[in-house]
Amino acid sequence: ATIFVRKDYPVSADLYKQRGATYETVEDADDFIRICAERQPELIIIDMLDTQRDYIESLQETGAKVVTFEDLGEGAEAADLVVNDLYKNVKLAKHRQLSGLRNAIISPLFEQSQPVELREKVDHILITYGGTDPSHLTEHALKGLQRAEFTGHVTVILGPGRPEEGIDLDTYGLHGDILKNVTDMPSIMKKADLALCSAGRTITELMTLGIPMLVMCQNMKELMHTHANCQYGVINLGLGTLVSVDTLANHIELFTHYDIRKTLHERALYEISERSNHNVVERILSCLES
Repeated sequence: ATIFVRKDYPVSADLYKQRGATYETVEDADDFIRICAERQPELIIIDMLDTQRDYIESLQETGAKVVTFEDLGEGAEAADLVVNDLYKNVKLAKHRQLSGLRNAIISPLFEQSQPVELREKVDHILITYGGTDPSHLTEHALKGLQRAEFTGHVTVILGPGRPEEGIDLDTYGLHGDILKNVTDMPSIMKKADLALCSAGRTITELMTLGIPMLVMCQNMKELMHTHANCQYGVINLGLGTLVSVDTLANHIELFTHYDIRKTLHERALYEISERSNHNVVERILSCLES
């Protein structure tokens, strides 16, 4: 298999470099289509969110089956298979779509990790809001912890595209760590009694560890994610920019009740039990046989 990264997405290239993965760069979509026409792969997997129909059809003309991820664009209707674990594309027939939590692919590090043993008190809180945190929910979460007068340890994980400016725990009367470029995410997450996060795949990762979550969504699209609710170990406050500091602080205090965290912990582990990377890959490869 060959990994291709667009030159105008340096963050992706940096991630592959850090992990020692081999990849090639392409100029743009036309360049990628040209390369596929030359090499004629059997399967092309696209991870670029919403695609255009003409782009997908051009890739199919090279003789390949095309699989897309998290695709609500017009191209999804032309793709041979769409993997939408975070939401359903209601325009697609069910047999051409892998939706729901059981079809999520996550880092193998999480599959190798055992769930945490739930602790009685909330002494350690994790804050992580994705790769770029465009809505600055990290700062909002820190204000909530300050308002709740949290005295325990705080670990803030900043995504690779998130600037560090403005993140100073002393400013909020808090203590802990600010981390970036984390290579072993499970080992950091497992220290937490509660996670404050957005509604992306981080939820799936935290579910495998059984860590209760208080979620604020980054954008309207995240509001549509099917796994961001209490069935999956999540209390979801909705769009983060609309959540007041007082509301956030009150919910943080709510998580001091062990029974609430225990219920969320048990629900997360129950719902995640049927998910595995191997099963998802098998379903993707099966499209070659159709």
